[in-house]
Amino acid sequence: PPVVRRLRPAARAWAIVVVAGGAALVAGRPGWFLDFDNSYLPDPWALAYHALFFAWGAAIAVRAPGSGELRPLIRLWPWALAAAIASGAWLLTIVLGWTQVTPHGPRQGVPLPWSADAIGFALALPMSAASGSVAFLGLAAATVKSLAGPGRFLADASYWVYLTHLPWVCAGVMALHGTTIRPELKAVCV
Repeated sequence: PPVVRRLRPAARAWAIVVVAGGAALVAGRPGWFLDFDNSYLPDPWALAYHALFFAWGAAIAVRAPGSGELRPLIRLWPWALAAAIASGAWLLTIVLGWTQVTPHGPRQGVPLPWSADAIGFALALPMSAASGSVAFLGLAAATVKSLAGPGRFLADASYWVYLTHLPWVCAGVMALHGTTIRPELKAVCV
């Protein structure tokens, strides 16, 4: 299809397309990522951000089947892992710097759009997501040579996992609801 042909060049320029585009979407309005809005319709900025990563994945998938073009990207997984750890640490320090402790517990602050804090957050977020994706794919390709049995079932069932993740998350939240575990640790567990 013509859309697929237009996506192919984006697979090579992933750093520019995903990091710069994602950074612009986050810096322009950082509140969509930091404030959890439980409205029925998702935020258009969030949809655009996730669409960037979806398009990048589609562009890589279009180039990869049988061509071996995914190998140069995932061969860099140790560097991507280092970048993911560094940008993740940077992201954590930025977000924790905005957290305010109130009598009702921690409250996440939101920086002003296009402020220095918003731009730092906007750069760290897609950098950690993109480099983390490459690191995960590369590490999996380097360590898992072939799958059999349950591993093959789980790999083939990624769509099933996507469809059922909401009940699993809800079950995790309900299981940890009455515990005295710190909220940060609960979030990591769920």
